[in-house]
Amino acid sequence: MLMIIISKDTKRLVWLMAGIFFLNDTISIQPFNSYTLLLTAAFCSFALHGELKRTWKEFPFKWVLLVILVIHILVVQFDERYFPPLTYMSRIFNNFVPRFLALFVGYAIITSTNVWRKSAKHLAWIFLIMCIYGFITFALQGNPYDDMLHMAFGGEEGIWANVQERGYRVFSTLNNPIVYGYVMFLAASYLYLQKKVLSKNVYYALLLLTVLNAFLANSRTGLVAGALLTAIYALIEYRFSVRILGFAASIVIVTLVLYQFVPFVQNAADSVLDIVFTGGENTSGSNVELKENQWETSLLFFYLHPYFGNGFNYFHETISQQYDTAEIGLFGLEGYEYKLLVEEGLFMIIAVIWLFVSLIVFFFKRLEVKRFSSMGIAWIISFLFFINGTGTYGGIFTIGMLFIGMLLKYVQIEKPRVINKKNKHRALLKESVTHAK
Repeated sequence: MLMIIISKDTKRLVWLMAGIFFLNDTISIQPFNSYTLLLTAAFCSFALHGELKRTWKEFPFKWVLLVILVIHILVVQFDERYFPPLTYMSRIFNNFVPRFLALFVGYAIITSTNVWRKSAKHLAWIFLIMCIYGFITFALQGNPYDDMLHMAFGGEEGIWANVQERGYRVFSTLNNPIVYGYVMFLAASYLYLQKKVLSKNVYYALLLLTVLNAFLANSRTGLVAGALLTAIYALIEYRFSVRILGFAASIVIVTLVLYQFVPFVQNAADSVLDIVFTGGENTSGSNVELKENQWETSLLFFYLHPYFGNGFNYFHETISQQYDTAEIGLFGLEGYEYKLLVEEGLFMIIAVIWLFVSLIVFFFKRLEVKRFSSMGIAWIISFLFFINGTGTYGGIFTIGMLFIGMLLKYVQIEKPRVINKKNKHRALLKESVTHAK
């Protein structure tokens, strides 16, 4: 945390990302979790270095974030359960900071296009370490690093030390294989945007490693979200061109080859196909029937307190203590929409929709910034699909919003440059035509 606070520019970004990827979000220094503390350290760094006021003024979504912060306060205020003052504050911070302030931190941490480009090599090293350790855990069929963290901070092993019905599922330095699968697709797409900064050998090697790790995670939602990310990007960037058809064909061929010769790819693909054709009846984990039950039960709790919900952590602290969650059809809040319905209420739902629609519109208005704006839209839609399919555990909200925020700032800086370059080109072309006449 200290290094994040005292550092600037690329160094600050690297320290923050190292903390996010190598400390999982179940670690806490009571009553605040690690991601809340890391992002707060970055926020303090902006203030310390005199960047906060200017960056906040330039941030396009400050009013939405302020409204969301007020709603967080009201969710806690209208919670009928009693909390001591420190718990009251931590409820607000532990929900607002890792989810929504993360967008601003990602935005503010990119102070220039040079920071965006220079950070690529450092993040490439982080992804390389995660991928190599992912393969090591697959070989060991266990995760010593995760066990050590849980024993040091929680006193017991994490759930994924034992819950492996589909065979060992890799999650490397994160704390959940479902999240890890999608994060590896995010990493691959980030590397794609930065391919001009990296050498060809490093770029292609890392691309292969991240995609293979995504398959090792064996998460159906992660794989579908990754495919959705790729498809949306390709459709927006290339539309229905020969290039996109060739790209799609190459993806299909590579996937078929991997399916035939790599067992863990075959297992992951079979679990995805099981969801498509049977609703998940033949594979352990969430299925369509479970999702329907969760939706119906969530609506019942929503009707109890529709405006500001039943309060943060209501599922784990109240529902799971008072009810047999399997009997009432919830099991867990395996989807962000259920968390919003049960815990946070209508006003939060409206504010969240406002934020994500505004983000998508922002990138659509800046499609002149080739590749980057298209990827921004793909990240947002695939991220929403993922969190609504699985939930917000495993730090995915923080990671997703940080990357969206970083890309948001880069596109905001680049758009005027792209337009100026186009205008100069048009002026030169017009001048040459005039001289020719």
